Order: sequence, then C-alpha cells, then structure tokens
Amino acid sequence: MVRRSIEKIKTIIKWGKIILPLSSIRFYPPQFILRNPVIQGVTAAINDGHEVAVIVFNLKNMNELSEQLSQSQYALLIKQIKKYFRFAVETEIAKQDVITLNDFYGDGLTLYIKVDEARLCLSEIDTIMKKIINHVERNLQKYNPTIQTIFVTG
Repeated sequence: MVRRSIEKIKTIIKWGKIILPLSSIRFYPPQFILRNPVIQGVTAAINDGHEVAVIVFNLKNMNELSEQLSQSQYALLIKQIKKYFRFAVETEIAKQDVITLNDFYGDGLTLYIKVDEARLCLSEIDTIMKKIINHVERNLQKYNPTIQTIFVTG
C-alpha cells in the first residue's frame, strides 16, 4: 500500500516538471512531447543574440564498467557521475550561461552553454571542459578508488 502511494507521488512529481520554468529544470531535464527544455533554452539563447556551444562528455569504458560492477553498483556509479558533473558545471560556469546539462539517452552527458565572442573563445571552452573532467575524475577517485573512468569530450 505504501509502495503504491510512493510510486504515485513520484509519477505526479515527474509530470509536475512540465509546468516548471526552464531555470528550474536546467540540470537533467526530462524531454516532454509538449515541451523540450533543450530546444527551448537553445532558442532563447539564440534569440537573445548569443551563440550556443554543445559539449559532449562520453564515458569511453562504460561497457567495461557495466560488466565489472553489479547492476545496482553500476546504477549508483552513473548517479554519482551525474551528481559530480552537475557540481563541476555549477562551479566552473556561471549559472546564467548554462542552458542545460542533459543525459543523452544513457550514452553520455551533453552540456549546452551560452557563448559570447567577447567572453568565451574556443580555447577557454576547452579549458572549461578539462576543468570539469578533472573535477569529476577527482571526485570519482575519492568515491571509489578502484574504478578507472575514461572520458572522451568534444
């Protein structure tokens, strides 16, 4: 009985996200049929005169890790990776410049950021990518030193 009630509440909360503004669902937004927060954020940034940079973070050895760990350990690892990426992005990039950090169908994470030619150039974006990866890898080493992750960015 309690389990069913909790499941119903979780479902209501998930569907409740559809009415939230984009700024409230910036990190790992769900994709809706009625509304896609990624497209909405990118369109708003372009309409405001900004360019948009898309940074993809892929876990290269994802298959090896899924074989090495149990299903529950692997799910927990992915959850921790998402948490560390969110913290790193919040630390390294100004909140108003983050359009969204999206889980791209389990294949990797995609970061959409606003770019102004006066503030961010390609080398600065590359530096930000390296800082984010460094931050995530450092935290993962603290979390579980036996796990070796290999990230590919672009």
